[in-house]
Amino acid sequence: MTIKEIASALGLSASTVSKALNNASDVSASTRDRVTEFARTVGFSLHKNGESKRICVLFENMDSHSNSQVGYPVLTGFQRAANAYHYEVVIEHCTDKNPPNLKKLCNENNFSGLMILGTKLNSAIIKELDTTGVPVMMMDSYIKNPKVSCISSDNINSVAEIVAHLVSHGHRSIGFLGGDRESIVTRERFSGYLIGLIDADIEFRSNLVRYGNYTEDCGLDAADYFADLGVTAVV
Repeated sequence: MTIKEIASALGLSASTVSKALNNASDVSASTRDRVTEFARTVGFSLHKNGESKRICVLFENMDSHSNSQVGYPVLTGFQRAANAYHYEVVIEHCTDKNPPNLKKLCNENNFSGLMILGTKLNSAIIKELDTTGVPVMMMDSYIKNPKVSCISSDNINSVAEIVAHLVSHGHRSIGFLGGDRESIVTRERFSGYLIGLIDADIEFRSNLVRYGNYTEDCGLDAADYFADLGVTAVV
């Protein structure tokens, strides 16, 4: 059960429940006792010192439900590591068209941390990262914010090396299939693709560049498209 659900059951606001559970001074003793007793009966608890043991993994414009999705192995590894420290992992999904209020999301669900994947450069989420009140980690994205930690692959050099490897095996007509063109990781990978072409003295052809959404159907459509153009390899 979450703080939001407790609040609904007791007819209180989520912020009041959160304050009561954290022994805030601006909540009456009767309300605090009512909340803590109900939380005890439903098995809800905070970690020692009021620290929650719940972490949210937020996928923006990405899926994680199938092992064929790019986010699935990331989520699996994250859950394994979190479980080793007895943390509960809660998965949330959104798109850039319906971004959540991060502060409200974290407060109402009593999250102690937030990891975000799939964010675009122009995402409304980026503007809210300072409001969460919890540690935030971004995966495969980098923004200049001292309050946000980022972890990423070396997308530019990795893709450039992949292109070089393909060229060494005789490929000259190489396509590029990226995710959303506004995402940070897609822009980095495209830069690596261009570097690889330049290093191999291969002329850039804009019609060999496609963007999609990391789904199997998108990959199949792109494969047909590239095959019709005589492309022999795709990064």
